[in-house]
Amino acid sequence: MSASPTACGKSGPESCPAPATNPCPGQDTGRVPCCKVRAKDEQQPGSPKNLYLVGFMACGKSHLGKQLALQLHRPLQDTDAGIEESLGMLIPEIFALRGEAGFREIESRFLRQLPVNGSIVVTGGGLPCFGDNLEYMHQTGAVVYIQVEAGILSSRLQERQNREQRPLLQNVALAETLDFVQTKLKERLAFYQQADFCFRPQEEDFSVLYQWAEELFSHTKQTKKE
Repeated sequence: MSASPTACGKSGPESCPAPATNPCPGQDTGRVPCCKVRAKDEQQPGSPKNLYLVGFMACGKSHLGKQLALQLHRPLQDTDAGIEESLGMLIPEIFALRGEAGFREIESRFLRQLPVNGSIVVTGGGLPCFGDNLEYMHQTGAVVYIQVEAGILSSRLQERQNREQRPLLQNVALAETLDFVQTKLKERLAFYQQADFCFRPQEEDFSVLYQWAEELFSHTKQTKKE
């Protein structure tokens, strides 16, 4: 599977290759532009092996991952939870001990240790943006971007329970949360947009994501039988 981005990132449906029923949001809406960048019939035969959920912190990856795994009867993997379990430390503690660079190295190694067995894999918000992690995910499966606009993310990240577990927010004042989210989201957008599918939970029912994932896994089974 090619890792080359085909997301348009442009305003207006006339410039966006996304289906008319789910057009690419324009910049003037304040939403992050994202398209369904690879049609299902463009997937390479036999893929995906795993289904990776990517997106900004607090976008709902963990919740959606659990739903998908349950309804698709697939194994569930969570990179943050797995790292904490394997090291016996919380993510903030790892950041404090190793720094962000050290954590990203651990994160990359852990990603490659996960079984490629048709799992639903929930990833940390920064994981696809470092090293060749995104390329690896494309090679071993399909990538779904969970797109939530900055204002909603900021509101969630101002809640105490969400801030305590986010190392990058430890030195960010509550009043500066929105600015932080907008800046960091802008930095990561080019990576997120390389996903195979974009799901917007505020605008679309879960069934949209479920049906897309189900068809991908179904295609995999049919291809293997052939």
